[in-house]
This record gives sequence, structure tokens and C-alpha cells, in this order.
Amino acid sequence: MKKYEMRLVSPAHRQAAMQTLQKAPDGALVTISDEPRTHEQNRKLWPMLKDVSEQILWDGEHLTPEEWKDLLSAAFKSAKIVSGLYGGGVAVGTSTSKMGKKKFSEFIEFIYSEGAERGVAWSEPALDVYAQYREAQ
Repeated sequence: MKKYEMRLVSPAHRQAAMQTLQKAPDGALVTISDEPRTHEQNRKLWPMLKDVSEQILWDGEHLTPEEWKDLLSAAFKSAKIVSGLYGGGVAVGTSTSKMGKKKFSEFIEFIYSEGAERGVAWSEPALDVYAQYREAQ
């Protein structure tokens, strides 16, 4: 069976999607998802995490940008913490890879807010990408 993808941006698009659905054979799979995040949003994340990792001590140490991504996404998503297999704790359900455009935008704003509360001075790359990002919204 041929794969169909449609972006629902008007009543006409919704009608076309409904007609396609009416013609779909039994057993067909239908998926409705949020608009995917943009390349600009992806580019925005890592300069921000680099700024945070260089400027904030967490439990007396500098975390890597990757560790900050885990920590911030766990806080943003109010992640559940479970015991690790060999001790410690693990935040489950914190992946950002499936965040759509709107949710990822909220995550970026969350990072700015958390950084601002902790005195992060945003670098030029983070600010430049942020300015482009805000204009595109």
C-alpha cells in the first residue's frame, strides 16, 4: 500500500484526509502526530546547553552538555525516577527526540528560564540562534 502524509492546515486538507481514510483498506495504520520540530530548533539546543554546562556547578561539579540535557529534560517533563540496575537513580521517559515543534519550543524557553534563574550569561552563538528562532515563530 502507498504511504500518505498530509499536513492539516485548512478544512480542505482535513476533508482530503477524511476521504483518503474512507478509501483505506482494512488493516491500514493511521498515525496523527504533532508538527515535527525544525532544524533551527535543533541547532538552538546545543549552544544553550554548552553555556549552562560551562557556567553552572551542579552538586559541586560541571556537568557535560549531554548530562545537562538529561537533567533539564527530566525536570521539564516531570520525569519519573526509578532505581538503577546497579544503584543510583534513572529518569525514565525523558527523551526529546519525539517532541514536536510546539513542545520543543516550550523546552527551549524552559532552558532559558532555568539558566536565567541561575545567572547564565548566554554566549553569542546561543543568542544569535535564539534571535533567529524567535523571528521564525
